[in-house]
Amino acid sequence: MSDISSATKTEKQMFPCTICGKSFRAKSSLKSHMQLHSDKEPYKCNQCEKQFKKLDYLRKHLKVHSGERPYKCTHCERCFGSSSNLDRHLKTHGYEKPFKCTQCAKSFWLSSKLQQHMEVHADGNLIFQCSQCDKCFGR
Repeated sequence: MSDISSATKTEKQMFPCTICGKSFRAKSSLKSHMQLHSDKEPYKCNQCEKQFKKLDYLRKHLKVHSGERPYKCTHCERCFGSSSNLDRHLKTHGYEKPFKCTQCAKSFWLSSKLQQHMEVHADGNLIFQCSQCDKCFGR
């Protein structure tokens, strides 16, 4: 009896999205993901008319108004409001992310981020790559 209960505790419970099929290891992650399928945009910018589905999106947007640019290029001292804009800029210096996933088109600056990413390929998760932007999505 104890063997069965310990085996159950070690199994990873997945929480699948009923709309797109993407699975999550935490129920809270599924709940956050479900906001993307909703038409509701409850987070409103108090400085312009924009509205957002997720609080994180609003927080990122607010940097536009505050002028905050925490991502600094180490080669030319330019600063950016998002890490994705810095990544795009670094290509102008001839830099590419050196740690590339062997199963999809994603690449990373740090090997630890690649290792973390590889979890989406574990346990038979299917990966779908967008033909327009090369982003990958798990199921």
